[in-house]
Amino acid sequence: MKKRLSSLIAAFGFWCGKAMSSVLSYGHRLVGKILDYWVSSRLQRLFFMAFARINARNCAIVCIAGTSLLAYLFPTEDATAMGGLATALLALNVVPLQSMYFRLRRGPGALLVTSCYGRELRVHFPRTTLLASDVPELRSQVTELVALARTCRAKALTFRSPLLTAKSTSTLLVRQLVTAARSVGVEVSVRVHEPREVGAVSSGTLSAFEGDYAALRDGRLIVGSQGRLLARKVEVEFR
Repeated sequence: MKKRLSSLIAAFGFWCGKAMSSVLSYGHRLVGKILDYWVSSRLQRLFFMAFARINARNCAIVCIAGTSLLAYLFPTEDATAMGGLATALLALNVVPLQSMYFRLRRGPGALLVTSCYGRELRVHFPRTTLLASDVPELRSQVTELVALARTCRAKALTFRSPLLTAKSTSTLLVRQLVTAARSVGVEVSVRVHEPREVGAVSSGTLSAFEGDYAALRDGRLIVGSQGRLLARKVEVEFR
């Protein structure tokens, strides 16, 4: 009974992840170009650095709590005043929330950084393949990323992807990170974790890339005992 329940929970998580991925893909088709332009703009960079430096997650929590408190303390029945207040409060919440994301470049090869986890910045690979011709661009972005993290007072940078399961890819990333840290004059320690099987929700989300993953060379991706992809975590801590 317990095993069956675990299977049902895993299946539910998988389909939730798959549905989430489908919704995001559909949304990206509709407003993807506009969103990509904004997330990689100079203004977004300033917002990202400002809020991440203070602690973006805490800023968002304070804004939401402040909005709730203001709505409770100053209720109004006037529709015009309520509309203006609602607009102002919405803007107050949206700014720190949308400032948690920044893309280093425009285009398919850009790294996406999130500050949703406080002083830990998480980095997401935007594509499912890494070619030899992408290495110079990766080196440039990693150097910019390390400098950005120091400006934001981040304590750690975290990468986690099925692509990093391949030893060659994770070794390449670590080499670029160490070189980038040396070039900007900061000391870091890099920890490469053993590959672990992704969760049910992540498995559903990654299922959208099955076609791209199938085109990779044998041995680049590994499936675990539960039939889910393995992902490797690379963690950079600033001293």
